[in-house]
Order: sequence, then C-alpha cells, then structure tokens
Amino acid sequence: PHPKSVQCVGGRWKFDQGEDCGVMPDVMIVTYEFDKMAMSFDCTGFTEKYMLKTPMSIRQSDEFPNWAQNTSRIEIYGTKRMMYLGRVGGGFQVLEADNKVVEQQYGRFPDEPHAANFVDCIRSREQPNADVEQGHKAATLEHLAILSYRLGNQKLAFDGKTETFVDNAEANDRLLPTYRENYRMPDEV
Repeated sequence: PHPKSVQCVGGRWKFDQGEDCGVMPDVMIVTYEFDKMAMSFDCTGFTEKYMLKTPMSIRQSDEFPNWAQNTSRIEIYGTKRMMYLGRVGGGFQVLEADNKVVEQQYGRFPDEPHAANFVDCIRSREQPNADVEQGHKAATLEHLAILSYRLGNQKLAFDGKTETFVDNAEANDRLLPTYRENYRMPDEV
C-alpha cells in the first residue's frame, strides 16, 4: 500500500545550485510510515569514492557484492533475521544475529528477461511480471519524498485511497503539474 506519511530532509550540499543547475537535493534522508512498518531511504553524492554500484561482473556470476560498500543494497530487518537485497541483479543473503548466512540466492541482471516478458504480454494480453500498479506505487514514493523536500522538509500525511495529502492544500496543489495551454490533459481520458 501507499505510506501513511512521508518526510524528506536534505539539501543541495555537494554542489552549489549554479554549479550544475540542479534543483534536486544531492543529500536526502526519507522516512515513510506504514501501518506496521517504517521504511527509510538515504541518498548522498558524497560517497562516490567508497560506495559502489553492483558491478555487472557480479550481476552475471555466482558472487555477492561487498554489502558494506554497496550503494544499491536494500536492508530488511525482521524480528529474528536481517536481509541484504541487491537491486537489479545483486542477489540476496539472509543472516542470523551471529552473522551466519541461512539463505542466499545469486542475482542476475534482469533487463533481458524483463523486456521479453513485456513483449510476450503484449502478444498474449496477460499481466506482465512488472505490473503497472506496483510501478505506480513505487514511483509515488519518490514523488512524495520530493514534495516533502520542496515544501521545506515537511512531514506530510498521505491518504493512499484518494492519493491526496491530509489537511495540506499546498501539497495537494503540487500533485499535478500546471500544463501549458496546448499540452493540457483532460481530467478524464
């Protein structure tokens, strides 16, 4: 489901705004609140010398990345175990408290089978593995974080059923862009 709230703190701290003309924060820490789960995301441009993406050589072999220096890892903490999950083909490892690996799977770069599944589903009219609704929910997380940042790092309450912010007209005004005259989309398509 969508989160109940989001808050993003950060800023343009690595590059001056005039240096690369960017407006996105180059340092972000985002916290999402769900019913029985909290999720955090952090991103910074200061780590490029010691944090690395999973190299293609690992994504195509029976190896794991160095999790401590992997920029594309996801960490999941449960009540008894934790998991490192490598995005885009990095595999996964499940560890117990004593750092013992209890389950693992090597990854493979997913673009070729993902594209093949998409084309197959166009032909067959079946649902693809990457369902558009899940893609929408994933993209919404990013947009909510940037809205929080652009509104001064506000914590924003979000109603996932209506996909609007609770008691925040300024945030709701920014949900849809202002289209130029010849590029407006009708409310109903």
